[in-house]
Amino acid sequence: MRQVLRYGLIVLALVVTTVHHQTGLWPALTSPIELGLRDTMQHALASDKDQDEVVLVDIHEQSLQAVGPWPWSRQTLAELVDSLINQYEARIVVLDIVLPTARDRLGDQALARLAEEKKLVLSEVFDYLDREPALASGVPSAGAPPRQESKAATPLSAKGFLANHEGLARAPCVGNIGFLPDRDGKLRQLPLLTEWQGQLHFTLAAAALECLGLNALQGLPHEALQQGQGQYRLRFAHHDSSWIVIPADMLLDQTAGPDPELLPLLRNRIVIVGASALGLSDRVATPLSSSISGMFVHAQLLSELLRGQTQKLNPPIAMRYSLMAHLGLVLVLAIGLLRSRGLAWLAGSAATVVFLWGLLTAWQTSTGAAAPITPALWGFAVLALGLIPWEWIEDRRQARSTRRLLSRYVAPDVLKEILKSRRTDQASLLAPQSTIITVLVADMAGYSEATKLLRLDQAATLTRSFLSAITRPVWQNRGTLDRYTGDGLVAFWGAPVPDPEHSLHALKAAQQMLAAVAALKAELTAQGLPAVSVRIGLAQGPALVGDFGTPYRAAYTAVGNCINLAARLEALAKEKGTAILMDQTVAQAGKTAGVVETQLLGNETIRGFGAIALYGAARPAGSETG
Repeated sequence: MRQVLRYGLIVLALVVTTVHHQTGLWPALTSPIELGLRDTMQHALASDKDQDEVVLVDIHEQSLQAVGPWPWSRQTLAELVDSLINQYEARIVVLDIVLPTARDRLGDQALARLAEEKKLVLSEVFDYLDREPALASGVPSAGAPPRQESKAATPLSAKGFLANHEGLARAPCVGNIGFLPDRDGKLRQLPLLTEWQGQLHFTLAAAALECLGLNALQGLPHEALQQGQGQYRLRFAHHDSSWIVIPADMLLDQTAGPDPELLPLLRNRIVIVGASALGLSDRVATPLSSSISGMFVHAQLLSELLRGQTQKLNPPIAMRYSLMAHLGLVLVLAIGLLRSRGLAWLAGSAATVVFLWGLLTAWQTSTGAAAPITPALWGFAVLALGLIPWEWIEDRRQARSTRRLLSRYVAPDVLKEILKSRRTDQASLLAPQSTIITVLVADMAGYSEATKLLRLDQAATLTRSFLSAITRPVWQNRGTLDRYTGDGLVAFWGAPVPDPEHSLHALKAAQQMLAAVAALKAELTAQGLPAVSVRIGLAQGPALVGDFGTPYRAAYTAVGNCINLAARLEALAKEKGTAILMDQTVAQAGKTAGVVETQLLGNETIRGFGAIALYGAARPAGSETG
């Protein structure tokens, strides 16, 4: 069942990623996140390098104070444009201002003449909202019929317009400055083409290039024009501080002639004349700024069109690559979650995948790809909200099961270590595995003799006291209690926690058992109960250790010849006159570490094992062999 839920969630995460990538899901929720993350990435990737293809002339607050309040006379505007063209040798001037009504005749005529000479690009606004009545002011430009390279493009249909007055209607170069902001009010895309009464109208930046004899649509994939329902998504590759901005009043002050410092900045440049003064209401919010003059947006688009900074890959291929990358990231995270071995592994897997997702997002944003950047994020969310809690719940359940099972066998501090280091891997922890262990078998000497004259309750008390005395050293030396054998026990070292010094710990436990039984003997004698003693057998060897339980009962135990050998040694201890009898491997480990004094007691042929060298250990004072 667990595996079915795991893989079901992974499939759901992949489906959500695919559907969101292709069609989008829950736009009310996902769109703000998509846009916000893209804005953040664009702001981080935007360059501060100075841009010199486009220069901005700003009608700002100080210009209004120096020249006079808005609206300026048309003669003043004509002088500004004429100065830029004839004195500062600008390549072309783009006027980001709409002039819907005629004013001073000479000034309007001068502007019309500059426009007819294709030295000036005028602006008009197309409205895309259904209004009652529709916006209609001024005379819209003639526009142009669809060209061969724009037939596949999807223009945005206009519902109304705000155009220049009739005296400027014949201007050959007019660009649209209308736009549709996103739901949050930010401008992120512009309609490169707008359809009005069967004619196509370019956005202002594209109109400027067309006026210079350049094909504004050349090199733009048709799909780039179709994205966003007929709109082109800007890359916003340059911070607002990258542009050269010259105050308009500096260019109108010609008392000393052209400023020699401004001449190299303006010569052969495309110049956009716009307004940042708050009273002129030409401010927009973009991914890079909460409030900026619209001329900065046109400068961004002009830079992209001039440099060909559009999608380098064919958009359908880019979309396929993007989808494959997002699906791959979801799979990588899923594999990381399934193979997690604790919090560090889980955190590392998540951090790695998020880092890769950040690289993918940065690449998509830098290329201006139309593909969404958050599909993998929603796949991550499905896994995080489904798989991680489920895995956590299952791990807690398994940890409780492991705790219940092992708490009967291992010391509390060892159990804490097990649960801390391998708490999510109960299957491998309890699965039978072959390892080298040291086995200790302890038994009460003369149990039948000691208990045959005692009442049942006295015999039970004696047995519990003895088992407690010999169990405590197992716990204190990080041993594993295999089982009680009536009046004795079997314990081992080396599993489930690896212990490179398992023989030494077993020897220490054996010595502490002798001391504990000696103390118990004194207590029993004072109570008038029979004296007790203990015999211990120690052997080292390979064993199969793990949970050998059944559906009816769990049992963590060890299986191997070393257990049988330790039992045989315990039985031989009385005959050899020692409390602790061990094989050569355990004795050598104790001698090397100086833990116990051992002596060779001779060789003994033990059924099933052949000739075995037997070693005895010195007993603490007061202990007996029984």
